[in-house]
Order: sequence, then C-alpha cells, then structure tokens
Amino acid sequence: MACFLSPEWFGELRAGELQSGAAAGSPVEGHQLDLVVGIAVPGAPDVLGGEVRYQVVVNGPEAAVLTGPDAGRTAHVLLNADYATVAGIASGRISVLDAISSGRARITGNTAALPAHRSALEALDLVPPLVRASTSF
Repeated sequence: MACFLSPEWFGELRAGELQSGAAAGSPVEGHQLDLVVGIAVPGAPDVLGGEVRYQVVVNGPEAAVLTGPDAGRTAHVLLNADYATVAGIASGRISVLDAISSGRARITGNTAALPAHRSALEALDLVPPLVRASTSF
C-alpha cells in the first residue's frame, strides 16, 4: 500500500491510469496544452519532505500527472491546499469545489481559463478506483 503523494504512489497512479484506460497519457510534443494545473501541498507528512508539488495537464479529453523534472511546465493556475484537504479530494470525501468554497483550498493564476475547461475538469478523476483502494492516506 503506497503512501499518498509518495514517489511510489505517483508510480501506481501512472500504472493505474494506463491499465484502466482512464484519461492517461503524456502531452503531445509540439501540441499546445489546453490547461496546466500546478498543485502545491504544503504540510505533507515528514516522510514526503514537507511539501509536494506536481502538475495535472489537461490536453483535450486526456490528462496526465507530471512530477519531478517533467513538471516543469508553466502552470495556468495553481491549486494550493494542505495535505488533509488534498487527501480528502483524492479519496473522494470532498470535492475540489467544496474545498475552494470553504477556504481550505485556494486557486491563483489565470482563473479565467477554468470555465472553458469546466466539463473536462468535472469529469476528471485521476485516481482510479484500484489505486484509491490501495492508497494509505
């Protein structure tokens, strides 16, 4: 069972996306990206180094999670939320909208880009059920 947001968890997430056929894949080189969402999670448990950063790249109907050197794209928007809030979103206990409206998460950047991607973002679940079930939150 991988710890949420650990390198092992990101590996399982990528494998789960590919196995499930869920919105997986890498952005196509030379193709303009539709939306890059940076995610910053301060206050992650010490085993994770205190802060975890990654990106969700939505490219039309596909999406990819990028970490480490791959996550060097310029984000259109940044979602900033503590570990408990992001874990709640990933586990399905709370929605991103609830986290934002309650003040537990904050979005900054080009928020005007979000309405154009609303349907893709609402349908996006980058934690396949098998990965979610095998995650330690």
